[in-house]
Amino acid sequence: MKVFSFNKYVFSSATVVVLMAVMSLAACRDKIVHPEDAARQAFSDAAAALERGDYEAYLSYVDYGAELDSAAAASMAEVVRRHEEWKRAEREDIVAVRVVDVSMESDSVCYIFYEHVFADSCRETASQKMVAKDGQWRLRVRN
Repeated sequence: MKVFSFNKYVFSSATVVVLMAVMSLAACRDKIVHPEDAARQAFSDAAAALERGDYEAYLSYVDYGAELDSAAAASMAEVVRRHEEWKRAEREDIVAVRVVDVSMESDSVCYIFYEHVFADSCRETASQKMVAKDGQWRLRVRN
């Protein structure tokens, strides 16, 4: 005849409670990232890459609508480099790029409103459409 062991039941229950508490704490440690924050961060990272002249890194944040082969990617990097040189020749260097607002259109589309602050104290405002593809936010360069 089997006898019910209260001590084993209490020990098993306590173990389950402790394991659930540990799992809950571990889950809370993982930061929940809102789409707006993720899009803002992707835009900021792309702008930083562009500012430091790392055009390949910048282009890794761009959504073309299709994947580019290595020759097309190299060509695109050259176009971006030339555009940046032209832009800097027209104006003094950009001192800062500040995100002013993020407008979420859906879970996978948003607009980043930002301003360039130039060394001559001029400011230009602009917007950038962002799309989420495969869990990553990218700058949309086409409509």
